[in-house]
Amino acid sequence: MSIAPRLRKAAILVSTIDVRTGDALLEQMGEAQANLVRAAVLELDDISESERESVLEEFLSSRPHRRDDAGSGVE
Repeated sequence: MSIAPRLRKAAILVSTIDVRTGDALLEQMGEAQANLVRAAVLELDDISESERESVLEEFLSSRPHRRDDAGSGVE
């Protein structure tokens, strides 16, 4: 069975990061969506290191950047 590209990326991400972080990420999803991702993780075949890196890089670049409060100039 072929996994949809976005679902595959989510499954790769969850399977690449540590369990605690993966669980936290899944908890932010709706139950149905989290179940789909969990099922997709079980269906993943061999994942190349370059694909893992690409998915992780895409995820990290899509996250909002956190500002450093210490450098904001507000006292």
